Amino acid sequence: PQRMSCGYILCTILLSVAVLLAVTVTGAILFMNHYHTPVTEPPRLQTSLLRAVTDHDAEAKATKSQQKALLVTVADEVAKLLTHAVQLRADCDGLKKGHNTMGQELSALQSEQGRLIQLLSESQTNMARLVSSVSDVLDTLQKERGSARPRLKADLQRAPARGPRPRGCSNGSRPRDCFDIYASGQQEDGIYSIFPTHYPSGFQVYCDMTTDGGGWTVSCCRAGERRATPPPAVGCPRTGMSGVGDVTLGAWMWLKQIHVLTVQGSYELRIDLEDFDNSTAFAHYGSFGVGLFSVDPEEDGYPVSIAGYSGTAG
Repeated sequence: PQRMSCGYILCTILLSVAVLLAVTVTGAILFMNHYHTPVTEPPRLQTSLLRAVTDHDAEAKATKSQQKALLVTVADEVAKLLTHAVQLRADCDGLKKGHNTMGQELSALQSEQGRLIQLLSESQTNMARLVSSVSDVLDTLQKERGSARPRLKADLQRAPARGPRPRGCSNGSRPRDCFDIYASGQQEDGIYSIFPTHYPSGFQVYCDMTTDGGGWTVSCCRAGERRATPPPAVGCPRTGMSGVGDVTLGAWMWLKQIHVLTVQGSYELRIDLEDFDNSTAFAHYGSFGVGLFSVDPEEDGYPVSIAGYSGTAG
C-alpha cells in the first residue's frame, strides 16, 4: 500500500506537469497567434525604407542646389566688394591729393591774411593821419569863417540894389514863381508847381492871377479862415511856398521857401486885410525879401526886409 501511494503521487505530479506544459504551450501559441506579424509586413517595411531613401536623396539634391546658388551669390557679392574696395582705394587716393592741395591753398591764404593785416594796419595809420589833417583844416576854416563873417555882412549890406527880374521861366519851361506862370499865359487862380533857382525840386503854391494885375504867389491866409481857396488879395507877390498843411487852406509857408524865392530877384509884398464887418484895406511894399543879407539865414532867423509902403491900411 505504501508503494501504491508513492506511485499515485508520482503520477499525480507528472500529470500536473503535463497539464502545466499543455497550458504553457497553449498560452504561448495563443500569444504568438495574437502578436504574430503578417506575412505581408516585410514588403511594406521595404517600401517605407525605399521612400525614406528617395526622400533623403531629393532633400540632399535640393540642399546641394541651394548650397550651389548660395555659393554663386556669395561669389557675386565678393566680386562687388572687391570692386567697391578698388573704388574706395581710388577715392582715398583722390582725398589724399585733395588734402595736399587744400594744405597748399591754406598756406597761400595764411600768407594773404598776413599781407591783408599789414595793409589794414597801414590803412589805419593813414586814416588816423587823414582824420587829423581834416580836423586841422576844419578848425582853420571855422576860424576863417568866424573872422570873415562880419566883413561879409558889411559887404552884403553895401551891395548895390538888384536889377529887375526877367520875366518867363529861367530855363524856358519850369516857372520859378507864379509871375512866370502868369507871364506864360496861364491866368487862372489855383494851385501850381514852381521851381525856384535854389530849390530845383520845386513845391506847390496857390497863385492869385486876378488881384492887382495877377502873378501873386500866395503865402498865407488869415488866421481862422477855412475857405476852399485863399482870399484873392492875400499873398506875397512873386513869393511863396507850400504851407505846413494843405495849400488850399492857406497855411503858413515855410520861411526857407520864401527865402529861396526872394533871393532870385526883386519882389513886392501885398497884404490884404478884411475885418468882421467886411471892410477891406491893403498894404503894398515895393521891395520885399527874407534873409537877403544873411550869410546863414536860418541861424539869423530869416530876417525880413521891406520898403516902399503904399496902400490904404494906414
